[in-house]
Amino acid sequence: MRYVDGITSAELDRIVDTRWDPPVTAAVRLVSVIGDTMQHLGQAAYVRGLAMRRDMAWHHADAADR
Repeated sequence: MRYVDGITSAELDRIVDTRWDPPVTAAVRLVSVIGDTMQHLGQAAYVRGLAMRRDMAWHHADAADR
């Protein structure tokens, strides 16, 4: 969070990957990292929900019907 709080516009404009056309800036890479993180959080929440539902079925016979 300290890094994010201290980001300047010059830092966001810095080229971090020249292998793409156009080259990737720090701003674009930051958005990409945030997007990937959100995707993985969603996946983890989904798996957690599956596990919780499975655990409910183990403890309550009628839970599988919900």
